[in-house]
Amino acid sequence: MNESFDKEAWASRKQQDREAAYAMVDDTLKKMGSDTKAFQTYLDVQAKFGRYSVSNALLVAAQKPEATDLRDADSWRGRGGYIRKHESGILLMEPGNSYTRRDGSKGVNIHIKRVFDIAQTTLTPTKESAVNQDTRLLLNAMVRYAPCKVDFRDELPDGQSALYSPKEKTVFVLRGQSMEDVFRGVAQELAHAYLDTGNYSRDSNTFLAQCVGNILCQRNGIDGKSLAITQLPQKYAEMEPQQLREELKSIRTAANQISADMFRFLDAKNHGSRQRDDAR
Repeated sequence: MNESFDKEAWASRKQQDREAAYAMVDDTLKKMGSDTKAFQTYLDVQAKFGRYSVSNALLVAAQKPEATDLRDADSWRGRGGYIRKHESGILLMEPGNSYTRRDGSKGVNIHIKRVFDIAQTTLTPTKESAVNQDTRLLLNAMVRYAPCKVDFRDELPDGQSALYSPKEKTVFVLRGQSMEDVFRGVAQELAHAYLDTGNYSRDSNTFLAQCVGNILCQRNGIDGKSLAITQLPQKYAEMEPQQLREELKSIRTAANQISADMFRFLDAKNHGSRQRDDAR
């Protein structure tokens, strides 16, 4: 083969991968609009891969939702592992250089890369030991930097365990519950506070808050089955892929904001503990 043929073949494969990735994102979004299982699978992936964009979480959900650790072949080789024969890479999108469009707006070049899950390599997946964080500590972490107050009450309307009030900028929590029940209730209702940007409609955001709560439970080792998706908003079936993507962006943003605030609290707590240990 001559060099020009190699370049053409490489460019052709890259173009095929690009077209396949974009089509896969759109197809997955269309399916999620009316398929509760597909929607929950996406949330499961977003819970595991919090840093992934919506598009990349959609790509993982479509190709290998059971993945736990994704890296490119070079990265696995650097760790002493090799890709097993007949394993296909998982297509992901990677932002490249920015550019200016003809209308003056800014854009970003998107490159398509292939990554592999650790289960596709010669390395043995290590089962991560569960981090037994105190649920009370997790609750403190969740509310410490929240954009609203949290107030415990003896009674709440309609038998609810927690309720966000946009007017009072407060999450009210029912007393007498288990810590895990409190975590689930606060996670879901606190999502409303993060989604509240003014003129807030609770009804319009109830499903989004449920999704955020589900993700937060998964990330923190709390049973979130009661927040699993069993019914989708009717409007989702009629949405264009780009519209549904915007809904997913809102879910991701709120979940990651709360997770970042929790990490900020827990990291400071752990740092303080290490300093006290070093002083002994």
